[in-house]
Amino acid sequence: MQSDAMSLFDHLEELRWTIFKMLGLLVVGSIAGWYFYDPTFEILMSPLYTMDRQVKLITVAPLDAFVNKMTLSVLFGFCATLPGQLFFIWNFVSPGLRDSERRLGLGVITAGTFFFCLGVMFAYVMLGFIINFLVSFTPPNVEPIWHFNKYLGFAFRLLFAFGVLFELPVVIVLLVTLELVSTATLSKLRPYMIVGILVAAGILTPPDVTSQVILAVPLFILFEFSLIIGRVQERRIASRRKAADGIEDAPT
Repeated sequence: MQSDAMSLFDHLEELRWTIFKMLGLLVVGSIAGWYFYDPTFEILMSPLYTMDRQVKLITVAPLDAFVNKMTLSVLFGFCATLPGQLFFIWNFVSPGLRDSERRLGLGVITAGTFFFCLGVMFAYVMLGFIINFLVSFTPPNVEPIWHFNKYLGFAFRLLFAFGVLFELPVVIVLLVTLELVSTATLSKLRPYMIVGILVAAGILTPPDVTSQVILAVPLFILFEFSLIIGRVQERRIASRRKAADGIEDAPT
C-alpha cells in the first residue's frame, strides 16, 4: 500500500513539474512576443488593408491597448514554444509506454507542430475573405467602426481554433498507432464525428456561420485523410506482429 501511495505521489509530483516547465516556457515565449509585438500586430492588421471597404478601429477603454498587447504576446509565445510544449507532454506520458511507442515522440512533436502551423496559416489566408464577407452586410450608409480589442479577439480565436483543430490527424493516427482505437470504429462513428466537428467549429470560431463552415470543411478532409494514414499504420502493425509471431514459432 505504501509503495502504491508513493508511486501515485511521485506521478503527481512529476505532473506538477511538467506543468511548471510548460508555463515557464510559455512565459519566456510571451516575453519574446512582447518584443515582437509590432510585426505581429502588422501581420494581423494586413487583411484590413486589402478590404473592399475601409474599416476603422477604435479603443474605448484605457486598458484596451495593453490587454491586447499581452494577448498577442501570449499567442506568439504559445506558437513559438509549441514544439517544446509538446516535448514536455510527451516526456511526461512516455514512461508508461512501450519502447516502440516511445519512438513515436519525435514524429508526434514534428507532426503536431506542422499541423498547428498549417491550421494557423490556413486561417490567416482565409481571414481577409471572412472579414470582407462579414463587412459586406454593413449597409452603405453605415460606417464600419470596430473596437480594437474585438477585432484582435476575433482574429486570435480564429487562428487558434484552426491551429488546434488541425491537430486532428495527429490525434487520430496516434490513437490508432497505440491501438486505443481502430479505423473501422472511427469509420462507423463518422456521422457523430461530423456533428462533433461542426459543434467544435461553432464553439471555437467567432459566432458566424461562415468561419464555422470554413473550419469544418478542411476538418472533414483531414478526418478522411487521417483514416487513410491510420489504415496504413494498422497494416504495418499487423505485419510486424505477424513477423514477430513467425520468429517465435520458428523451430530452434
